[in-house]
Amino acid sequence: MTNLYLKIIDELEKNRQAFIQKGMTPPRFIDIWDGQLYDENYEFVYPCIFFDYAANWTYAGKTKTGTATVELHVIADPLPDCSNVSKRLSEGLKRLDYYQIVADILEGINTENTTYLSLINESPVTTDYGIYHKLTFQTTVQRTYLNSDMTGRIEDINIKQPKIYTI
Repeated sequence: MTNLYLKIIDELEKNRQAFIQKGMTPPRFIDIWDGQLYDENYEFVYPCIFFDYAANWTYAGKTKTGTATVELHVIADPLPDCSNVSKRLSEGLKRLDYYQIVADILEGINTENTTYLSLINESPVTTDYGIYHKLTFQTTVQRTYLNSDMTGRIEDINIKQPKIYTI
């Protein structure tokens, strides 16, 4: 998943203009999710994106194949109220545009060991500090064992007899 995380950072950096053209600040802080929003001692700048994932694995020889769910916690700049009576409604609605831009940039990216990201869900998340948005993607990922030469028969293992000393 390291390659996918780095690819997400790279794609968001390469597409900064998509945010700027809409009058928005591109993501300024990207990190791996560690519950940062729930830790009052953790500092980060807005707008920011936190990466998290879960994978269900199946085994196929020396390779594991998994279906991975990638969650991006997207925290946009604080924006004005979006109520129908807000005098700054159009400015407040930029938060929805922000989530859409992030999804559009990332949907369809892939790496050498993941298939194309596919957006499967987006939803608001309520915390003590406010509400942010979570974008959920799905991909298939492959992982090769670090020690791929771990094959053979037990009979092939050469075990040396320990020296026995008699006193």
